[in-house]
Amino acid sequence: MSTTTHRLITVAPDVKLHAVLTTPTSAPPQNTPTLIFLHFWGGSSRTWDKTVSHLSSSFPTVAFDARGWAQSTGPLKPDAYSIAALAGDVRRAM
Repeated sequence: MSTTTHRLITVAPDVKLHAVLTTPTSAPPQNTPTLIFLHFWGGSSRTWDKTVSHLSSSFPTVAFDARGWAQSTGPLKPDAYSIAALAGDVRRAM
């Protein structure tokens, strides 16, 4: 079993990332890694629902909606959606 929370994380003035976080209800062993899930172009954090449901009782997880997708916000400029920009958002959120 695990608990799930949702957060909106501001990573830039015009970018807020929606994150779905799960935490095992029983304490995981010390040094258990947090698993981070990033969706494909056109997906969302929900892309990982089935995977997270299998892993979240043993590992903390975080699944993000990339800037401009699903519940995240993003700039109106098309050039603001490069792989480097998306990766920078995740780095700042973590």
